[in-house]
Order: sequence, then structure tokens, then C-alpha cells
Amino acid sequence: MIYRLLVDYPDPHNALLNHLAHLVGLTGRSVSIPWNKRIARRVTGGSFGPLALVMFRQGLCSPSISNRRARFYFTERGWSKVGRHVAAGAHRLAHVVKVIRPKEPDHSQVIYRDALQVAVLPKTRRA
Repeated sequence: MIYRLLVDYPDPHNALLNHLAHLVGLTGRSVSIPWNKRIARRVTGGSFGPLALVMFRQGLCSPSISNRRARFYFTERGWSKVGRHVAAGAHRLAHVVKVIRPKEPDHSQVIYRDALQVAVLPKTRRA
């Protein structure tokens, strides 16, 4: 099983409300932010501010892959060592986190693999 982590940018208004509510002590929970697929960003394999720092500290290398269609996934080992920390860090920063767990890709789709991550080209749809 492989894991893909999708994180959207938090709504600045809700993030401000979360911060103010925490300062006043009204709530220990964050204000819910609806998932927006249009602005969802993939986290693994690219730089994403403080989340990139979490990945670096956990030992995730950044391979130089020039194919823009490549999608990065965590392996089982990568998820337990890096991915869950990135997801927790994103949640603490008021991001909405979504984890997708597809089956292992075909060997022909894989363009990079190491112990922690897999880069996969999506299947093309022919009409």
C-alpha cells in the first residue's frame, strides 16, 4: 500500500479565528475548513514551506524529477517515518489534510523509488 498526502491552503480568515480563539481560551479545537479540491496541493516531492522542513528533518530526500506529471507517494515505511509527521504538522497549521491510499502501481508507472517514497506517472486514458 502507498500513501498520498493532499493538503489545501488554509483560509486566512479561519486561521485567524483559530488563533484568536486559542489566545482567548475559548476552544482547543480548530475551526473546520471545508476541503477544496481546486486548491489542493500535493505535499510530497515539492517545497511547501514549514512542511518541507518537517520532511527534511525526517530524512526524506528530494529527487530531481523533471516530469511534471509525476505524483509522489509515501511507502509504508515512509508513511510511518515521515508522512504521519507531515500530516500532523499540516493539521497543526490549520490545513485540511486528506490521505489517499491506492494499491501498489504497475511497474511501468514507477519512475523513481526509494525506501520512503515512490514517484508514479498516472495512467493515461485513451478514448
